[in-house]
Amino acid sequence: MLAGADGVRSSADEFMPLTAEQVRRPEVRRAYIQRAAIFPATSRTLEATAGAVFRRDPTVRVPARLDARLENIDSQGGTLLNLAQTAVRETLAMGRFGILVDSAYGADVLNDPLAATPYLVGYTAENITNWRSRIVDGQLVLDQVVLLEHSTIPVEFGSTEVVQYRVLELDEQDYYRVRLFRQVASGRVIEVDRIEPRAFDRRRLDRLPFVFLSPSDGADQIRRSPLLDLTDCNLNHVSVAADLSNAIHKLSSPTLIVTGAERDEADVQLGGVVYLPRDTQCELLEFRGDGLGVLERVLDRLERQMAILGARLLEQPKRTAETAETTRLRQTSETSVLSSVSRNVSDGIKRALQIACDWDRIAGEVSFELNQDFLDSVMEPGMLEALTRSVQNGYLPVDDLYWNLRRGELLRPDLTPEQYRDELENNPLLIGRPSPLSLTPAPADPAAVSEDGP
Repeated sequence: MLAGADGVRSSADEFMPLTAEQVRRPEVRRAYIQRAAIFPATSRTLEATAGAVFRRDPTVRVPARLDARLENIDSQGGTLLNLAQTAVRETLAMGRFGILVDSAYGADVLNDPLAATPYLVGYTAENITNWRSRIVDGQLVLDQVVLLEHSTIPVEFGSTEVVQYRVLELDEQDYYRVRLFRQVASGRVIEVDRIEPRAFDRRRLDRLPFVFLSPSDGADQIRRSPLLDLTDCNLNHVSVAADLSNAIHKLSSPTLIVTGAERDEADVQLGGVVYLPRDTQCELLEFRGDGLGVLERVLDRLERQMAILGARLLEQPKRTAETAETTRLRQTSETSVLSSVSRNVSDGIKRALQIACDWDRIAGEVSFELNQDFLDSVMEPGMLEALTRSVQNGYLPVDDLYWNLRRGELLRPDLTPEQYRDELENNPLLIGRPSPLSLTPAPADPAAVSEDGP
């Protein structure tokens, strides 16, 4: 359901059963599939939910030596944000994604330091063909991962694409190595290269630099796609829509019925004046009744089910009044799965960045966090006033005020806590007036505050 209308129609035989007539007449089958209306609930839901994660940019902190790599994270021009967006979409759609940390072996470090810096490459679930784990030093670690790639090799005129398998594994001494296999013209797969990746100080890795991402954890087991139920319902919708479209096609054209005349006596052309023999009767055979209404009601029910399963954009707006807090609580319960995906993708990308730093002996803090606030939550004026009073009275730290204002979407996205303090202290509107951060000192002992107030 994510491949578009043409993709759904090309795979229709997998979920739309054939009738006896369609088995005998392939052209009828093709027409039946072509008339099916494709309702893009799954793809729209995927885009909407992924867009909710990236309504705010992720928070990234890496050592300075890795900063330049973030703008070319895959060594092919893609950014870290591009990789994160792909990871979220694939994890939502397929329930799995993988990130390989790799390095340009033998790169010229002196002339191009970035070329030797480890980079991150994403792999979709379809391209992670095999994997296994085993116990090493008392821990369960990845022992082998097989990745499917489509490699481009030059030929005399242009280039050609070949199927390639990249096998990541621990060798007999439990060190990381890579073997490359290619499919040749005869269809056989042969080994074409063997690499022992090393860090710049020539040491070998003792773990596979590969990270699995899933909706619930970072384990290598296959997890259920969050969109699977919606996809199944959407496929059912396509089948019913095909039945309805083809029924309408067959029944929409009235058929003229002539009784009391031979065929050669009743050469009738619709439109204009028609002359027929005596005692001849004519009538139009056309569809009446509620037969197709059943299919229409089924489609309506399926669309409501898809709205419940996640296609919130497809649901009709509520006619009854609903408070802002009730709406927020209802929508928060619906985003629990999305929150889990956001957290696990964040953890996976953070682990991949940490592997890159460890590989290159780069010291420093590594953090990566995707947005967890998927709803429009602008702070109300009353809440802002209460928070300001709490800071002025010394009951709330300034950093907590900053945190609440960020969540309330009242501050610039790029404003740091230090810049926030500095701008408050140097605000020209407050020159000659006490700073809002120090209007009233905090009481030394809250228990000593009298009943009449501080």
